[in-house]
Amino acid sequence: MNSHIMGRLPITKNNNGERVRNDNALVYEAASVLRGIITRQKRWSAAGGFRADFDWFKRHLDEDEVLTQKVLTAAGFALNKSGDWVWRRGVWPLSKVADLADLGDALVSLVDIHRPL
Repeated sequence: MNSHIMGRLPITKNNNGERVRNDNALVYEAASVLRGIITRQKRWSAAGGFRADFDWFKRHLDEDEVLTQKVLTAAGFALNKSGDWVWRRGVWPLSKVADLADLGDALVSLVDIHRPL
């Protein structure tokens, strides 16, 4: 996990130091990855913000619409008037600052940890 291309994935632990594996922890960790990507690129975030493709995130978050909505909301995205998920004004696609294949792999890894088969 420490050598993941997106950097070290966040880990949620309880008071005993054991990793928490539930949907709340999954939402927190996935949102932390998204916030890290968004806030790392000051030029693009200050110049209009980003938009997210809900269906793309849903495919990588176990086809769960409620989970996808929670992750995007926790990361700071909101629905605009036209029904798109945007952060700030939503000018740039998220692919402008992140490799979506790597981001998808990171999200799938988090889902596999918190929702084992």
